[in-house]
Amino acid sequence: MKTLLAIINEPENSRNFIEYAASLSKDFKLDLQLLNVQNPEAYPLGTPDTGAAMTAEMQKALEELAKNSKEQLEQLSKEVNQKFSNQINIKVSSEIGITKFIVETMISENTADMVIIDTKEDDSFWAQNSTNMDIIHGVDCPVWVIPYGAKYETYKKLVYATNYKEEDISTLKKLLNLTRTFEPEIVALHITDTTDFEEKVKTQGFLDQVQQKTGYGKIDVKALLERENDEVDQLINDYSSDIDADLVVMLKENRHFLERLFQPSATKKLIKDAKLPILVFHEKDEE
Repeated sequence: MKTLLAIINEPENSRNFIEYAASLSKDFKLDLQLLNVQNPEAYPLGTPDTGAAMTAEMQKALEELAKNSKEQLEQLSKEVNQKFSNQINIKVSSEIGITKFIVETMISENTADMVIIDTKEDDSFWAQNSTNMDIIHGVDCPVWVIPYGAKYETYKKLVYATNYKEEDISTLKKLLNLTRTFEPEIVALHITDTTDFEEKVKTQGFLDQVQQKTGYGKIDVKALLERENDEVDQLINDYSSDIDADLVVMLKENRHFLERLFQPSATKKLIKDAKLPILVFHEKDEE
């Protein structure tokens, strides 16, 4: 069985996120691994002449923090799993190091297959901390990004942010491999400055091609016109909210689009109005 790796940054505030990850694991038939990492870079190392002593002291402190975090997460995992009648296989680990490197190692060693991360309460919807962005850009597996306080709902209506290129077919197949049992409606959404782009896409057969190559008929295409000073994240989230979507999906290799989407300039309105999770695929992920 495949494993969903949940990055737990603050164990004391993680119950809702763990419950979300557990719900997703149950629906997608995944094992769940909770990982807390104590990063030495987050702590002062002391002055050069006391560096060795301070490093030893810090190591001891980190080990104690890791131990306490693991105990806390083990208790939380038991309580959460009881809500699911112990149907989920939940494991807990707490390590010292750099989160991205630990996650990359677990992915490369096939001890994890997907990653799920959450945002902080005071983050704008698309703005992520540096650790989250390192994971999104760096690991070669699907990454779920869950807004703070989000409640899990079965994914029935999905928005896939696309440039209408050949690799989108492969990504849509991966998405369907995950979600087909839910029979979701999927909208392939493109942001464009061309007024007739949507009509061109349809007349040139992209929609038919997508439906034929994926073997799935509940896919539609939509284009949103981007005007000067428009925010891409605003356009996508407003549209997703308007159609009551449950999930926004994108391809990580579309780096220019992704960087525009994850700008910290996203408005505060998005925090309240668009509590949608994001699923980021990697072009090299196996189908």
